[in-house]
Amino acid sequence: MQLKSITTGIKIAVFALLPLSPVAAQGLQGGKNLIDTAGKAAYGEGYDTQPGLEETIGGFIRGFLGLLGIIFVILMIYGGYNYMAARGNDEMVEEAKKTIRRAVIGLVIVLMAYAITEFVVESVYEASVSDPESGIEAGGVGGGL
Repeated sequence: MQLKSITTGIKIAVFALLPLSPVAAQGLQGGKNLIDTAGKAAYGEGYDTQPGLEETIGGFIRGFLGLLGIIFVILMIYGGYNYMAARGNDEMVEEAKKTIRRAVIGLVIVLMAYAITEFVVESVYEASVSDPESGIEAGGVGGGL
């Protein structure tokens, strides 16, 4: 019984991570030219592709908040498991409900922090970007909303 649950867990993990593996496209005609063309189209040839300080800091904050979100979702699952495993024991049921309640509150706080961070990072980025052809700085007169 123990071996069956372990193999089932391994199968679930493999199939969950399978879409993350890269797909190797073979036999494309002119593959190097296709890759070069796709790279130029994706990154914009001749444009500065280095992320600025605000994008780097925003990326770190987004990653940290994403990690916290994952932790709170795992806590909700843990609380749900404990709720089911309580088998009518009132003390364990109340503890599981507290865990779920706290995880939901934490997840709501993380989602609100993510929304605020996204707004602030986008605002700072838009304020720092300028249009080199017109010479007009973003956020100046006629900068738009």
